[in-house]
Amino acid sequence: MKKAKITVIAFFLAFLTVLSIASMVNPVRDYSESENRNLAQMPAFSLEAVFDGSFTKGYEEFVVDQFVWRDMWIKIKSGIERVLGKTLSNGVYFARDGYFIEHKSNADIDAELLEKNIGFLEGYVLGMGELEGVNALAAIAPTASLIHADKLPAFNDEYDWSAMLERVKEATGDGFVDLASVLSQHKDEYIYYRTDHHWTTDGAYYAYCEIARRFGFDPLDITEFERVVLSEDFFGTVIARVNASASPDTIVGYEPKSEQTLAVDFNMGMKKSDTLYAPEKLDTRDKYAYFLGGNDALVQIDTGLDNGRTLLLAKDSYANCLVPFLAAHFERIYVVDLRYFNFGLVEYAKTLENITDSLVLYNASGFASDRYVFKLAR
Repeated sequence: MKKAKITVIAFFLAFLTVLSIASMVNPVRDYSESENRNLAQMPAFSLEAVFDGSFTKGYEEFVVDQFVWRDMWIKIKSGIERVLGKTLSNGVYFARDGYFIEHKSNADIDAELLEKNIGFLEGYVLGMGELEGVNALAAIAPTASLIHADKLPAFNDEYDWSAMLERVKEATGDGFVDLASVLSQHKDEYIYYRTDHHWTTDGAYYAYCEIARRFGFDPLDITEFERVVLSEDFFGTVIARVNASASPDTIVGYEPKSEQTLAVDFNMGMKKSDTLYAPEKLDTRDKYAYFLGGNDALVQIDTGLDNGRTLLLAKDSYANCLVPFLAAHFERIYVVDLRYFNFGLVEYAKTLENITDSLVLYNASGFASDRYVFKLAR
């Protein structure tokens, strides 16, 4: 018995030694291809950072993100939890019908930040709406957990996204676009990816129809587009957090059958193109970046139309697959991602000519946690 205990202890110490050595020689990675995100780096040391706790917090994040064989441990952990009957792992629900849905509880939502963001949105929408001739709308896309609530495990503690959207509606008044009601009518369709937090192009199309109507356009019928299957092996950001086995998602695109000539300017001349798509992204893990090529601070789109309508769009990545639909209606579109944009949107709007329409389009979860929404008020 004593010999067996010594063997177990020796094995455990050897295992820890191997992990320690492997961790020391393991190269520090900037990016995780499987998780499709930047990894935490070693924080800069300073006495001030030590005393205010930021160094310790940053170092903990660094160790977790850079832990040797991280992807393998995540997969083992989620596999064990599924075998044990758990329905939640690493902030992800193992939902019905093969869906992996991001989980947010009350503890995950910074109520103070959210209320500030709603205030910034209210001030921007109402302020832009007061400008002569400007139609200002706010469209906060519902989370998959709200639209697919019937797929979530029983007795879950998911945040009340309906109450949040109602609060945004109260704040923005007539400028609010109720996308939750629209998408709820299509909840039995493939409108959210099973492995990613974004809506599908089909979900974006239904949202586009409502937004177009609110701007006074007749949305293009689905028959006016050619449906193109872009990828049948897409695995998104949500599945990466649990590294579990899953069926791949399919990404489709809708190309207008009527010919359209586009001039697209990324980041004030840093790159120019005649398309809103980046086909090379389909060969990467981040296949959703096919739409607009991902996220840039500023994209100016000239569509060749001559109707005098110019749109200023503040957005997160949810808007990327919806913008091509909007390009059928506006002469020019300015697409701004406040996370990378170094100016306040109000000040920037004053430098532009002939802005007739304004839209703020975010996913509810992203809007609640985005610390750059304050730029709406600058």
